[in-house]
Amino acid sequence: MKLNQFDWNHKKPKKKKPLFKSVAKGWVEVTVPATCKESTAEDYAKILENHVLPFFEDLHIDEINNGKIKEFLFAKVNEGLSASTIGHFKNALSGVLSTAVDDELIPANPACNLGRNFMQKIADAIKSRKVSNGDESEGKPDPLS
Repeated sequence: MKLNQFDWNHKKPKKKKPLFKSVAKGWVEVTVPATCKESTAEDYAKILENHVLPFFEDLHIDEINNGKIKEFLFAKVNEGLSASTIGHFKNALSGVLSTAVDDELIPANPACNLGRNFMQKIADAIKSRKVSNGDESEGKPDPLS
């Protein structure tokens, strides 16, 4: 045996975490039907398919952070959606991330860390958009299209 034969500092390569889309699939197929009304489950499936997955699907679950979530939500503000609709998107995203926490894939749910103040910023951004556009409506009515 030679001195310094072993590399004691060698670290195992980190195993890649699953993609967001696979965690989302499990959430919408298992958790949601067990905990929500059928109509709510259908709404969540449509929200994921039409809005959340196009933005997050190819990210590994541990790559999703507060910044990416804020970017997604403000993009929805810029699309003209209402604060209520954007809140539904945040809830769906948070549900998937809570499943990842439960499955010990991530240590905490970054969507929960946004807090009430951030959602108030969303509402304020929408109000200022309406004022600058002279629009009195609440935004696009259909969150699922």
